[in-house]
Amino acid sequence: VIHPGVSPKRFSVHDRDACRHEIRIRHGLLFTDMVVLFVGLNYEVKRLDLVLKGVAQLVRGNAAHRSLKLLIVGKGPPNRYLAMARDLGIADRCFFGGVTHEIEKYYLASDIFVMPSDYDTFGLVVLEAMMGGLPVIITEKVGARDLVQPGIQGFILKDQPSPEDLAEKIVFLLKRENRLTMGERARKTASEHTWEKKGRLVAEIYRSLLADRQKKGSPPG
Repeated sequence: VIHPGVSPKRFSVHDRDACRHEIRIRHGLLFTDMVVLFVGLNYEVKRLDLVLKGVAQLVRGNAAHRSLKLLIVGKGPPNRYLAMARDLGIADRCFFGGVTHEIEKYYLASDIFVMPSDYDTFGLVVLEAMMGGLPVIITEKVGARDLVQPGIQGFILKDQPSPEDLAEKIVFLLKRENRLTMGERARKTASEHTWEKKGRLVAEIYRSLLADRQKKGSPPG
């Protein structure tokens, strides 16, 4: 199995502090806010509902988490989920960014990445978030789990996670030392999965297959 790759240059051309300032100002977030980022083009499959419930579970009656905000980027029915956020009492914590062509800036402007998908063959956004230095919280149904060691680069939730499960992992990452340590480990892991390295791996497989055919005397075509 050769997983997809990521381009470090997409991130290295940006300054993290500048991105945090630009994106947070754009969406009305404070520089001191703790931003949980969700990225997806299918809110239902990516389980945005679970993320909303997890955040609500975390902040309910807890003034210590007043700065926790949820930034939602991608394409989906925002009105449905905004109504859900209102019912959960967290509408003032949810910010819908829509579709963007500057996704790298959003990773660099955030603190934690969450995508508890019901299903993802891989989930390239997970690798991108890791390249952006974010600890990630995903599920066993996300193919990118192969790159995440629980407690090292992030967390892998069980098959059918509860809002309490998600909230527990977010609480751990609210501690600055935990968040930064895991985020840096995530970035180092992602840097080992560049498109250049993936291209070389594919080429090696083709060369190996060709050599095997030639050894057996089969025509190369």
